[in-house]
Amino acid sequence: MQKIMGDTIQVGFETYTKNNQTPIESLMFQEKDSSAATVITPAIHMQDLYNLYQKEGDGEMFQRCLMEIKKLYMEQEPKSLDFINRDWGEIKKSICMTLLCEGWNKGWIEEENTTYSKFLDFVIVLRSILGVSSHGMGSTVVTQNLMSHWRITEEELWETAWNNLYCERFYIQNLNEVLRSEIKEREMEIDAKLLKNDLPLYLLSNKERVVYGARGILRTDLLQAFAMGADSNLYILPSSIHELILLPDNGNYCVEEMREVVKTINETEVPETERLSEMMYYFRKDSGTVEIAE
Repeated sequence: MQKIMGDTIQVGFETYTKNNQTPIESLMFQEKDSSAATVITPAIHMQDLYNLYQKEGDGEMFQRCLMEIKKLYMEQEPKSLDFINRDWGEIKKSICMTLLCEGWNKGWIEEENTTYSKFLDFVIVLRSILGVSSHGMGSTVVTQNLMSHWRITEEELWETAWNNLYCERFYIQNLNEVLRSEIKEREMEIDAKLLKNDLPLYLLSNKERVVYGARGILRTDLLQAFAMGADSNLYILPSSIHELILLPDNGNYCVEEMREVVKTINETEVPETERLSEMMYYFRKDSGTVEIAE
């Protein structure tokens, strides 16, 4: 990678902690003549690169991947800490809530110099979204130091986060329709029989589906409107930190069995950094409240 990037960019790696206290080794880039003390660059997960190398070897596809990484880096707009430390009036629209499992993130929460709120067995942590693209998302946790720089109180910060949440666009869509759309977009050939599903499953997420869409569980107004339309209470399955699955309750489902399904999917299909919970949740349409399903 250093050979590909040339002499003006230093290639290195560092280990940092992501969701659920998962250590991640990432390839990092630093321009040698940069005047900024710290430059924000894309974090390329080394495990992903290694998996590709194991599959392809040092062949044409692997080399193309490295060249694409260089291309993405060279096309990005350099960002320093000055970009994060903007005026509060400029950055307040980027503040959003992220939902994390309290038990899986307890150590990180205790060490991080940030503000958080509890909801059921979750913690709500606030982040500032720096940018979203088809290649991923850049964000930073809102710390006490940033709050001091912006000269705002916790009350102002949380008021902004809740306002942003209620201005955000979420959608609830039939899961089979979502799968068909993705299959068509990616030009995949899938047997139509695999899309047949007797369960009325619905996907709840935000517009991008890569920006912590599971916070939609906090939008009880949307859940209530959907539940009223379905004339049913709802089971909520934690698909990932980015999306939830809704299942209208017809009285025939076993919570323990569904919880085992969630656990199995977490272990086999969802990256550890994107797992939200192994619990099941329940929305009551009459009271408009969410609880842990029993």
